[in-house]
Amino acid sequence: MRKAISLSIDRQAITDKIFFGNRKPADSWANPLTPGAEPGNCTACKFDVAQAKQLLQEAGGFQGKLTLSYNADASHKEWMEAVAQQIKTNLGIDAVAVGVPTFAVFRANINNYKMTGMYRAGWQQDYPDVENWINPLYVTGGSSNDGKYSNPQVDALAKEAAAAPSLEEAHKKYAEAVKLIDQDVPSVPVYFSGEQSGHSEKIKKLELSNVGELDITSVEL
Repeated sequence: MRKAISLSIDRQAITDKIFFGNRKPADSWANPLTPGAEPGNCTACKFDVAQAKQLLQEAGGFQGKLTLSYNADASHKEWMEAVAQQIKTNLGIDAVAVGVPTFAVFRANINNYKMTGMYRAGWQQDYPDVENWINPLYVTGGSSNDGKYSNPQVDALAKEAAAAPSLEEAHKKYAEAVKLIDQDVPSVPVYFSGEQSGHSEKIKKLELSNVGELDITSVEL
């Protein structure tokens, strides 16, 4: 069912029409600029209505209303409504985007497991390595594993990656884990954001950190 929903979403259309090309359609489970991440490894991120309909039928269809919640105190309304409309148009599911007044209430509902449908999530890596996209989000009991996704094989591979003798070997284990995650589709990646910055002729050099913050030590006038 989750893969059917994911395949029914035209990510390119959303990034073009809603974000005017200022987002990158998600095609992988971790930002491909991240060390250890592999581009194009999200097969569930393809836009394939025929396969989506087939998977929906195999899952027994969907009855009732599918809600897609988001916090209404930020600019998520348009793209969430676009996702809901695509699911409705391509799969015939009664999908609707629902705004929750504030981020605080939104997160409280998630933390207390009160969500009754799908909901928006976002992730900004804490450090530049694919591990930060796997352990917190998809390992059992992960600090940001809000959907309580659990796959013992993913857990085992993540543990092996942590004990690997080199980054290269660790990244191979995480790549294996991602293949399992891609089969399970515990979440539905939609787009990757970019960082915006300005430039002044008075500044000779400046660098941004991997989380988009200005590295003050790099600035030269």
